[in-house]
Amino acid sequence: MTPKGAYLPNILGITIACMVSFVLSMLLLKFFGKNDAHPEAIQASVEERSEVKKIVFACDAGMGSSALGAAKLKKKLHAAGITNVVVVHKPVSEIPQDADIIICHMELGERAQKANVRARLVLIADFLNAPEYEKLVDNLKK
Repeated sequence: MTPKGAYLPNILGITIACMVSFVLSMLLLKFFGKNDAHPEAIQASVEERSEVKKIVFACDAGMGSSALGAAKLKKKLHAAGITNVVVVHKPVSEIPQDADIIICHMELGERAQKANVRARLVLIADFLNAPEYEKLVDNLKK
């Protein structure tokens, strides 16, 4: 829809608008964004005891990232010889009350804790490459 001879001004206008939006969003996130540092509670929450029977992975819908994380942890538990722990994935709104540990993304921590105040909470940034999995498996082996 750009007339002949107006391609350069049109492309420059779009490029400048993108750059301005990017800079403004960075400034807004820097001053008003959430702090993405892990709370100290994460470290304490992975120190588990042997009475853990059920681990629940929770995400918004319960089908995407939590299913991948649950599968990855099941493999790690199986490789470590831990067979008495059930690992399931659920939406954060449907976390069962019999869960001993809830693993969810940092953004969902508050909602997960409200869904089951008794369970220990493990907050992670990446369901596929979380170092917390190794700590959890090591502590469950003890």
